Amino acid sequence: MEKQLSNKKILFLCPKFFGYHEVISRSMREQGAEVDFYDERPANSVSFKVAQRLSKSVVNKKVQKYYKQILDEVSDKHYDYILIIRGESIPVDALKMLKSQCTDASLILYLWDSMENNLFIKEKLQYFDQIYSFNDEDCRAMGFTFRPLFFSDDYIAISEDRSKEDIDLLFVGTVHSDRFKLLNNVKKQLAKKQLHTYFYMYVPSKMMYYLKRLFVKEYRVTKASDFRFDSVSAQDIVALLKRAGAVIDIQHAKQSGLTMRTIEMLGANKRMITTNQKVRHYDFYHEDNIQIIDREAPQVDADFFKADKYEIDAEIKERYHVDYFVRELLGLASEKHQYYSKQIPEPGQSN
Repeated sequence: MEKQLSNKKILFLCPKFFGYHEVISRSMREQGAEVDFYDERPANSVSFKVAQRLSKSVVNKKVQKYYKQILDEVSDKHYDYILIIRGESIPVDALKMLKSQCTDASLILYLWDSMENNLFIKEKLQYFDQIYSFNDEDCRAMGFTFRPLFFSDDYIAISEDRSKEDIDLLFVGTVHSDRFKLLNNVKKQLAKKQLHTYFYMYVPSKMMYYLKRLFVKEYRVTKASDFRFDSVSAQDIVALLKRAGAVIDIQHAKQSGLTMRTIEMLGANKRMITTNQKVRHYDFYHEDNIQIIDREAPQVDADFFKADKYEIDAEIKERYHVDYFVRELLGLASEKHQYYSKQIPEPGQSN
């Protein structure tokens, strides 16, 4: 591998989320960088996340103490880059201190969630030298640089595995917004076609499930056994994907960017069913590989599971690999890539 980050020192702050922080850290190190990683959040419990979003003041003392410790530990270090992903927890004072301590470092923010879902971020934007987002609508509205998500080598290995595919359609993910209703609809459709589905519908806690059952109409007909309350490991996800012919993905209603699962399926060479209409505008889209369904009235074409997959150009796929993702965020990519096969319409325009 080309060592484009040789002798570079990087401070990396990122939420611990399904091991993606490890994938990015490993890529930077394999490309030659020295990386100091810290979780962007001082805690990952459900109670902390809820408290932070309801009111910063509730968790402010804990956050301030956490970031004081980080600043103390890195006070005598020289960094070439400070890469922050999401940036919801880091206080403004900590950003100011990092800029004053690391005067030669480029301060970079990557948003893998929409602005609408990332509370308290607007007040921090002015402190970054470069801001990237996976959400094209935020990029147009805010002047960010567009950069989709990535896949890792684990997914290339899936594409090379010839294990028996005994699951026609797989879902693994958190059940939020309208996901349960849509998945239940699709499952019934495919059962009539004798197609096998496996849906791992995750809810972070039983308390959250019972609150949903109390306040969300669609959940009143459900039972706790319909859901899983233990998060699935990255290894288990890979094992399930090896068995799957296709994967269904339902993006958050407040996001326009392509989910991590969509990009991972590009790397894994798996078919995908998605509610995200905008995928048709990306350079890797092909109707033999990706079926787009209506979120409000999903209809799955069973013939899609029988079609031959279209082979995507290797140069296109390479730009979605985590190594290229890292180089692009750090301004070291060989070229500026648009990622679109044609222009994505403005919000409200026809797709």
